[in-house]
Amino acid sequence: MFPILALLQAVALPTPRPLGPATVVIPRDFVQIMAVAERRDGRLVVVDRGDELVAVVDLTARSVTPIGRVGGGPGEYRFPGRLIPTATDSLILADDGNNRLQLLGPDGRFHRLVPRTTPGLPVELTPRVVGARGQVLAVIPGWVLFGEGQPTDSLPIIRFTPGAAGRETVAKLKATPEPPPPPRRDRPRIPMMIFGAGDAWAATPSGRIAIVRAPDFRIEWIAPDGGRTVGPLIAWKPVPVAALDRTNFARRFLATSGVGGKGGADRPPGSLTAVPADEMTDEAVAALVANSPFATTKPPFTDATPIIAADGTLWLERSVPAGKPAIWDLFDGAGRPVRSWELPAGRRLVAVGRSAVYLVARDADDNERLERYALPD
Repeated sequence: MFPILALLQAVALPTPRPLGPATVVIPRDFVQIMAVAERRDGRLVVVDRGDELVAVVDLTARSVTPIGRVGGGPGEYRFPGRLIPTATDSLILADDGNNRLQLLGPDGRFHRLVPRTTPGLPVELTPRVVGARGQVLAVIPGWVLFGEGQPTDSLPIIRFTPGAAGRETVAKLKATPEPPPPPRRDRPRIPMMIFGAGDAWAATPSGRIAIVRAPDFRIEWIAPDGGRTVGPLIAWKPVPVAALDRTNFARRFLATSGVGGKGGADRPPGSLTAVPADEMTDEAVAALVANSPFATTKPPFTDATPIIAADGTLWLERSVPAGKPAIWDLFDGAGRPVRSWELPAGRRLVAVGRSAVYLVARDADDNERLERYALPD
């Protein structure tokens, strides 16, 4: 049972403030914006997974300039995914369709492949960030631990240098609970306890780490030298999981996931392609929902990856009832909530810049637009 004193000392989240109107809207339709990164010169790198596009967006000129092209050779990519920050103005693209990582320089060109071999593991991990000396911060997922015969309720965050010997465990995350067996083993299901309470994390290339603890909601900061700052308990009210939540999650899971293959003449083994359209019909989504495990209430925060902004604050998406506008809470370096922003209806946050945030709006035809919003303070 949770101590009564701790409940009385819990800190309340701020009342959300409206973000206000967009200052820039890019006049181009995208299919599925997967990642956005702000460069030091103010331009953006945008990954449109649905259109298999990586592009530079100039907000002043309202222009979109493609980078590279679809393929498997140098400067090419397939089914592009995350943009991984580095200690320089370069980025790393998760080239999921070719099962590789590519370094994207400030000049808007792909320069080389990035190794990701992990010491002591038979698999390659995708980094969360890459430091100035090539050190990687990544988490070992539960399926890897299971294959190694290790417990899967605690996931290590490790630091290592690809190609070098040894790795260091810098923290551990509480995993979401194991899901129960599905009603039908012969039908597709989402292989996780959806809306289960598990820890989340973010990191900077300097090695600063933020861990969002669950279900006891608090923020823990880990400095590059290993020093820890544990914030106060945060008060929150559980939100019931509604039917719309289950359907929306299943659709988003299918849209952002991929289907692995055995490879072929133009595609390496283990690469990903988009989920086929016949697996995303209303009937297919309903069957997936019926065969997948869902918690009855949501945890205090969503599964959106937390963001550490340039000013050092942590951005975390709050769980809200289905159909309500998204809310992002900001926490300082002591783990205290300092501000909350409510997004305009129908928007999702994809990046936090130095003085602005970038949202995606989806219209009735499922086209996406990229918008820039200034932060009032």
